[in-house]
Amino acid sequence: MKCRTGLVCNKKTKKCEPPKAGMIDDNSLYLAGRALAMDGRYADAIKVLTLARDKTDPRILNYLGYSHRKAGRILVGLGYYQEAILNDPDYMPVREYLGEAQLTLGDVAGARLQLSEIEKRCGTGCREYGLLREQIEGYLKG
Repeated sequence: MKCRTGLVCNKKTKKCEPPKAGMIDDNSLYLAGRALAMDGRYADAIKVLTLARDKTDPRILNYLGYSHRKAGRILVGLGYYQEAILNDPDYMPVREYLGEAQLTLGDVAGARLQLSEIEKRCGTGCREYGLLREQIEGYLKG
């Protein structure tokens, strides 16, 4: 079920409702927040993701960072990415997005550092390595 802006689907009542703490488990909040972020609905994603009980979940922190970054608050996004890495240094999606954010700021060395961290943890064959490598190459080509 797709809800209009500002509402989320309550799986218990099967209705679209304003989001509130405790109405949805953290995994559902993550999935809903991620979907909103991928739809470009960054403010709605942030509202949903901030309702999560576990404020250390790297998935939640990653999409809070992504949503803030895409909404133009790059430094706020960087803070969420760094917090996610502190909580789980091996969570590769956050390292890829952190590298992308660093490129936005012109920090090629920082992006390359994340690329090497991804390579150390999952090799050159993992998805995040390929995505970030492409972003760096594209940035360098102009």
